[in-house]
Amino acid sequence: MVDAVRQIAGQIPVVIFPGSQLQVSKNADGILFLSLISGRNPDYLIGQQIAAAPKISKLGIEVLPTAYLLVNDGEITSVHAVSQTLPILNSQSNLVKDTALAGHFLGMKYVFLDAGSGAKSSISPSNQIGQAGGSLPCNCRRGDRYVGD
Repeated sequence: MVDAVRQIAGQIPVVIFPGSQLQVSKNADGILFLSLISGRNPDYLIGQQIAAAPKISKLGIEVLPTAYLLVNDGEITSVHAVSQTLPILNSQSNLVKDTALAGHFLGMKYVFLDAGSGAKSSISPSNQIGQAGGSLPCNCRRGDRYVGD
């Protein structure tokens, strides 16, 4: 899959978003090293990362430490079912902000907000992205060091 994307991307670096340690690829230029910090499932907080770390280290690809937050209006999408976690509600902007800030304090340089595939409600850019990026000391914003939905 990475090779097919690379053919289309040309010289643009290919960064992967793995769903598990089984999706790490030597053909990628970088990897979003995700920790699902909006949930409390230890497998997605740290378990998958421990399993993937030796392989990523051997590959030598760029690692982008990323706080992954599921945010929507309470819908259960495929990502919620697989990760066995519930989303932070769109209306809980302070919790989104505080969770992103905790990720920053844990050393994560990027924040990825995700409503989940097929979600009927998206993440409000004026609410969630502004709240999460506007309070982080690392100045994480769209187009800077922010990865959005």
